[in-house]
Amino acid sequence: MDYTYPHHQPPTPNVSAQEKARRFAPDYDQELTEWETAPSEWQHLCSCRFGPARNSHIGHPWSGDSYRYDLYARPEHRKLALRWQNGSGCGWLTCDDLERREETNLLRVIAALSDESRRWDACHFLYQTAHKTALAAALTETRRLSLAFLEHRLKRVKVRGRNAHRVEVLPQPPGQAEVQRRFTVAAWARTLIPAEARASRGPRWPSTASPPTPRSCTPGSKTSASAPIALF
Repeated sequence: MDYTYPHHQPPTPNVSAQEKARRFAPDYDQELTEWETAPSEWQHLCSCRFGPARNSHIGHPWSGDSYRYDLYARPEHRKLALRWQNGSGCGWLTCDDLERREETNLLRVIAALSDESRRWDACHFLYQTAHKTALAAALTETRRLSLAFLEHRLKRVKVRGRNAHRVEVLPQPPGQAEVQRRFTVAAWARTLIPAEARASRGPRWPSTASPPTPRSCTPGSKTSASAPIALF
């Protein structure tokens, strides 16, 4: 298949000897880890460049040249990869090629598209999905641990038989999550009321109020509703 395209970008990207890579979707019970991969060990399938400038919502043509994508394969290891490159750097998103199980990989489908601009669209969606999901997951975990810390639900536990410790997050007692949700919604609702209107109405709840902390959520309490959840 002819993948040539009239474009000022080269058909193949300029790569380094080693570049960072991670999986599209980590395995179950696995962390999001990165490693170094050698681009020279991969077979370049096709480029996925933006193509001619397109109309944008601000009324001016937009060129997506700041985002460059390429598809690669590593047949001996039955792997496929999407290489991304933009203003923040470059990297690889890898996945398994499951042709032996008669499963079609989406990267193979994208590589078969004759329109390179459409290949760019599909790759851009996959990259944005993987990248933003990872950021959202990190933010969610940070907020979860911050809330557990503020509610004194983090517990340091010694690992039996080893000179090491681990951290457990004690569960919220029944009803605590609902109380927290109500206070969060109430605080958010106050931001929707103009300051003048709030001043004329007066406070509807104490500004220093905080959700009550039942005794059962005290670290080490024997009346905790359920078993602790291990972090690591």
